[in-house]
Amino acid sequence: MNIPKPSLIFIFLTSLSSLFGCSGKSNSKKEEGKSAEASLKEDNSYNEMRNGALTVKPEQLGIDIPEDSIVVYGIVMDWGIDDNTIATIVSFKNGDASLYLSSGGGIIGGGQHTNVNFAAKKFVELAENYIVEQKPAIKMPLPVKDYIIFYILTNKGIFMLHEEMRNFENSSSLLLPLFEEGNIVLSELRSISDK
Repeated sequence: MNIPKPSLIFIFLTSLSSLFGCSGKSNSKKEEGKSAEASLKEDNSYNEMRNGALTVKPEQLGIDIPEDSIVVYGIVMDWGIDDNTIATIVSFKNGDASLYLSSGGGIIGGGQHTNVNFAAKKFVELAENYIVEQKPAIKMPLPVKDYIIFYILTNKGIFMLHEEMRNFENSSSLLLPLFEEGNIVLSELRSISDK
């Protein structure tokens, strides 16, 4: 499988954001100068969807996890596109996947499509490699511009990893395989939205 270069992925996501009316520019004078986080606190179902993804329990997804081991059942990838836009890619062990855009819009329930389901499961499976010696996150902030935050959902808590976009672009990040797998999910979600 060909994995696109991170810089091309960034261009791809920017065009995806435009598809859903997410230009990264303020829609009114009232919103000028506000950060994405400040705008999200006011309204927008994005917060509700993201919080729902971060707090869902395995049993709600129909996933049975033994208590004696630590198991990843989901991953949430928040991407600070610009000062006003955050894209959130969500994948679960059962193959469900969604994309939420902070400006509104997205793709929900992509896991019913075989290609998305397969990519989502691989993304979650890969995340198992990144919870070694990590401590569960206490807070789950949104990323600032050009940062990516991964929230790995396990039966023993949520683990957080973060990285600057430039470290993906220059291939220096240890999280690059995780970022690339998240972008495969994004690409598959985009493919079903084009149909």
